[in-house]
Amino acid sequence: MAVAKAGKSPEEIEDFILRRVFQVTVLPATEHSNNLIYLEQVAAELLSENKAILLSRDVIERVLMDRLSTLYPGHEAPFDYLVGCYRRAVEEHRKVQNMKDKILMASMQDVLNQAKELAVSYAGITLLHPETFPQPHKIPSTSSSLLLTLILADVSPSTGLDRNPTNSGTVIPPGFLDHFFKRFEGDELSSILDGVFKGLQGSVMSVSPLGHFQGPLRALAMLVSNYPAVAKALVSHPLWLPRGQHVNGRVLEVSSLLGPFLHISVIPDHPLFGNGEPNVRQQCFSDVASRRPADLLSSYTTIKTVMHQLYDGLHEVLLKLLRSAETRENVLHFLADTVQKNSGRAQMQANPFTNASNGMFINLSAVMLKLCEPFLDPSLSKKDKIDPAYVLHNGRIDFSGLTAIHATSEELAKWVDARNYVRVEGFRQAQLQQEQEEMRRLQSQEASTSSSLTSKTSSRQFASSDKSNFSFICECFFITARVLNLGFLKALSDIKNLVQDLSRQKEALTALKAMRGAGAPSDLEQNIARAEALIEELGQDRLCYEAQLLKDVDLMQQGLTFYRLMLVWIVGLLGGFKLPLPVPCPMEFASMPEHFVEDALELLLFASRIPKALDGMVLFLLANA
Repeated sequence: MAVAKAGKSPEEIEDFILRRVFQVTVLPATEHSNNLIYLEQVAAELLSENKAILLSRDVIERVLMDRLSTLYPGHEAPFDYLVGCYRRAVEEHRKVQNMKDKILMASMQDVLNQAKELAVSYAGITLLHPETFPQPHKIPSTSSSLLLTLILADVSPSTGLDRNPTNSGTVIPPGFLDHFFKRFEGDELSSILDGVFKGLQGSVMSVSPLGHFQGPLRALAMLVSNYPAVAKALVSHPLWLPRGQHVNGRVLEVSSLLGPFLHISVIPDHPLFGNGEPNVRQQCFSDVASRRPADLLSSYTTIKTVMHQLYDGLHEVLLKLLRSAETRENVLHFLADTVQKNSGRAQMQANPFTNASNGMFINLSAVMLKLCEPFLDPSLSKKDKIDPAYVLHNGRIDFSGLTAIHATSEELAKWVDARNYVRVEGFRQAQLQQEQEEMRRLQSQEASTSSSLTSKTSSRQFASSDKSNFSFICECFFITARVLNLGFLKALSDIKNLVQDLSRQKEALTALKAMRGAGAPSDLEQNIARAEALIEELGQDRLCYEAQLLKDVDLMQQGLTFYRLMLVWIVGLLGGFKLPLPVPCPMEFASMPEHFVEDALELLLFASRIPKALDGMVLFLLANA
């Protein structure tokens, strides 16, 4: 192999490897290849120190500083150069593993590990303090922009995001990110990732489903899936869940880190916010009246494909975050806060400036349904993990403002108070018994002291004062129920209103056209033109809704599967599917929000009118629920 030529000393081999890694030399120009940069100053220093004119582990950092201090025309910018050094060190590390001399091999591996460590350290410096080394004007000197560009180029090589596709230096070398994130874990990493997160957010801010959202979404999924420190920094970022009195549902959609990803939709939004570019309405549904069925079918297929790519990517991100104890709580808070701040979407005419868009909530509905899939098995084996106390707990989500199935707010408040009293008294008795048993146990041990007893009792009292804990299945179930009510079911209601409005406008147009002839108003043709334009717009809106909702049988069936669980579970609160019904009505059942049942029946009724929506569905309910 190249690094083990006969007759070379270990020092010469080390020099040879470091020349290949850093692409520099301290030998005169006549003695090295043209692609290496001659570091004359370092060579002079070595000569004055009576050292061999060779690159070695002792002078690597000096060499790196000298190389980075000058911007050489035609060569890489500092950050890309350092990433390239890391890549070349990885390649050389693989080569030296073939050395027969194991002592020499271990020595060269140590050198290469030192080279990788320095490359990572100085790469971080160039991001945290880009002014440290000269930068070309074409490369932005903002922190993190270079790292973001590198990540996007690595996950999306075909999207045109790679600023130099022919340069292998723009591809992330194996182990670089892991090494980098471990090296700068803490405040420095948070500072670097701030620009990365905001860059990913901004890259999809004005993108439609036909645009390039896949690259940024893959980058986000890759980061949270492979690097726990990045996942923790993401959910700890101030924009993960913006705070403040000004934050409403629309602000969450526009300003949170995940909001712009959730906004990507073909469902029409308010003109001020729009649906991004390319324009789906114009590309897929212009000239509604003249569109051939084959063209529409092709558009539906394309939209379903890209939307499911979005659903899958967002599901991957949230699932990875939910699986980690360090990030789960922040994700659940984000989901619950999104529900709470968009409760106004339940109104017939929701304010688009204070509430998130239909598109965001349909996307969130699809993602939540995917999160529910593990406990939506045909036998509904996990239904016992759904605790009705979650609704009464008013923890992450406040259900108190929702209409109950069969209880007034006064009845509900009285029952909850009595229930809590019994629960608290029972808990106190259990706690007292536990403390007495613990006291007797401690007194039987000669080594126990009064101080240790006090410490143990205090810690036990603190632990028992924590709020009730609910399983993830329970939390996911109720959050999904609220999201579907504000998203999927709200959109179906809007579709019906849209179809009715379109029918009225067509009738009005017919009436206007009937007025043509002698004695017609002077502005009749203008009114007809406006009516036709409005009908075209409403027709495009209808097709957009159809494309993302009605033509997506998979999404419809996922919703039906969820509500099958809902009905089985909620009937179980009555004792199951049997007559006669219990008298009086159990308060656990009576206290549940009535939209739980209404939504299930509404979706089933809607789906029954859609071709193939019920094909293959398990609709029967469990007799012993």
